[in-house]
Amino acid sequence: MKKNNFVVLTLVLASFIFGYFLGGFKIPVSLETDSSAPNSTLHVLVLGPESEPVDSLEVDLWKDSEISGPPTAGVSYTNLSGIAVFSMPKRGYVIGFNLLNFPETFEVPMETPVSISEDFNNITINLHNKIE
Repeated sequence: MKKNNFVVLTLVLASFIFGYFLGGFKIPVSLETDSSAPNSTLHVLVLGPESEPVDSLEVDLWKDSEISGPPTAGVSYTNLSGIAVFSMPKRGYVIGFNLLNFPETFEVPMETPVSISEDFNNITINLHNKIE
C-alpha cells in the first residue's frame, strides 16, 4: 500500500512541476464578466528589440480564473504586422507564450495580465534579445 501511495504522490508532484515549467508564472487580473459570448476584440502587437513586428509567433491566452495548463481562452499567431487577434467576452485574461516554440534569440517575457472592458482592445508586448 505504501508503494502505491508513493507512486501516486510522485505522479502528482511531477505533474505540478511539469505544468509549472510549461505554463510559467501568470498574474491574474479580475474583471466582472458581462457575457459569455465573444463581444470584444483584442489585438496583441508583438515587437522585437528594434521595434520590428515579430511574425508567426504563437500567443496564448488564459482566463484569469483558469491560468494553469494549456491556454483556456485561445491561441493565435502573429501576422506579418506582428498582430495576434482574439475575440472574447469582457473579463480578465493573462497573455503568455508557448515555451516549446518560443524563439531562442529572445528573452521570454513575463505573462501579461489584461482587462478586456471595451469592444476593441490593444496591447503591445516588446521582446528583448537574450543577454549571453
